[in-house]
Amino acid sequence: MNERVVVAQASNLQVASLAQPRIFKVTKPQGDQSIVFDLSHDQSAKLDLSAVTNEKLTLVHVDTKLVILFDNQSTVTADPFF
Repeated sequence: MNERVVVAQASNLQVASLAQPRIFKVTKPQGDQSIVFDLSHDQSAKLDLSAVTNEKLTLVHVDTKLVILFDNQSTVTADPFF
């Protein structure tokens, strides 16, 4: 019963992963307007698209950005998304 037990020590734990994600609610802007969500300050961000589920839209991947194009020529950009 005298066996040696080795316990691994965790270092450099990321506390940010325990934080609740910030939720950005996407809504359709008025015609010819654009909205930009700057996601760079918070690594745990989520986009809530529930308000635009019935809208005609196009999702475009441009570098690190997600651009949402609406049928009224308005846009919503999330950067960095990818």
